[in-house]
Parts: sequence; C-alpha cells; structure tokens
Amino acid sequence: MFESALAVIVGAVVGAAGPQYAFLGWYSLIPWGLVAIVLGTWGNRRQALKNGALYGFSLSFAFLVAGYNGTRSLVSRFPFFVILALFGAVCGLALTALGFYLKLRFASPRTMI
Repeated sequence: MFESALAVIVGAVVGAAGPQYAFLGWYSLIPWGLVAIVLGTWGNRRQALKNGALYGFSLSFAFLVAGYNGTRSLVSRFPFFVILALFGAVCGLALTALGFYLKLRFASPRTMI
C-alpha cells in the first residue's frame, strides 16, 4: 500500500513539474523512464507492475493538467486527459516490467544458510 501511494505521489510531482522543463523535448522523458525503472525494482512482480501503472497514469494526468492553458474549462478536458493517461499507464507498466526484469537478471542470488 505504501509503495502504491508513493508511486502515485512521485508520478504526480514529476508530472506536474514536467511543463517546466518540456523545452528539452524528448529528453524530458529520460528522468520519467528512469524513475519507472527504479519503481520496478521494488517488491514482487505484481506490486511492481501495479505501481508502474499507477505511476504512469498519475504522471501523464498531472503533466496534462499542469500544462493545460486552453480556453475551454479544464474539467471539460478530463475525459480526454484520462484516455491519454491510460496510455501513460501502459508505458509505466512496461518500464517497471523492465526494471523488475533487470532486478532479477542482475541481483545476486540469495544463498540458503
């Protein structure tokens, strides 16, 4: 539960800060991906994938809300933002799966004593 809440909070903070450094272009995706990979190293496979989806969704949604400066009300754009944030959840899920795989691949095997 703590890890899930942390994934949502980190995603929202990183996503809300995103419009401030969006001038970097696609390079701004690098820290987002690195955070997702680190989240994938925590917990078992189910927790890692769940946290990745929550992180990706909250990051994408917060980025879209923080960067919106249109003339229509923000509430009228929420359904569209949710659809885009679902894509962010898939991306977060994929990157945390990569992080979990890397943890399995490079972690030292535990020995039984």
